[in-house]
Amino acid sequence: MNATPANIAVEFPALPSTPRRATKGGGAGFREAEPFVPSGPMVFIPMRLGRRCGRKLVITPSAGVADDATPGEKNPLAQAVARAHAWRTMMDSGKWPSQRDFARHLGTERSYVSRIMRLTLLAPDIIEAILDGREPPGLSIDRLVHSDAPLDWPGQRRLFGFPAVG
Repeated sequence: MNATPANIAVEFPALPSTPRRATKGGGAGFREAEPFVPSGPMVFIPMRLGRRCGRKLVITPSAGVADDATPGEKNPLAQAVARAHAWRTMMDSGKWPSQRDFARHLGTERSYVSRIMRLTLLAPDIIEAILDGREPPGLSIDRLVHSDAPLDWPGQRRLFGFPAVG
C-alpha cells in the first residue's frame, strides 16, 4: 500500500503588492519599495544551471545533467557531424567535380565546406560519443574544425579529451 497522499496542497506566499516608486534623479528605472521576504513554506531543490553546446541545462546532484531539449532538437556538434557525412556522401556521388562547385551549389564558402568535412576524419568512437551527447565539456565545433587535429585516432582522443580506447 502506498503511504504517500495522492493530493498534496502547498500554499506559497502571495507576492507583495507594494507600489513601486521611481528612483531618485528622475530616471526611467523603478525599484521595489521594500524587498520581498517569503513568509510561508519553502521548497528547496538542489540544482545548478549550466550550459552545454549553447543549450541551457539543469544539473542535479543525484541525476547529473537533466536534458531539457525538446524532442527532435539536436546537439550542434551532432548536427555538424551529420552534415559532414551527408556532404561527403554527396561529394562522393561525383555530381560536383570540386569542393568549390559543391560550395557554390550550397550557397556557402569553400573554406566552410572544407572545415566541416574534416569532421568525417574523426575517430569512430569520438563521432559516436558526439552523436550520443557524451562529448567532453567545452568541446565545440570551432575547436574541432579550427585545430590542427592529428589524423591518428589516439592523437585525436588526447587532443579533444576523450578516453583512450583499448
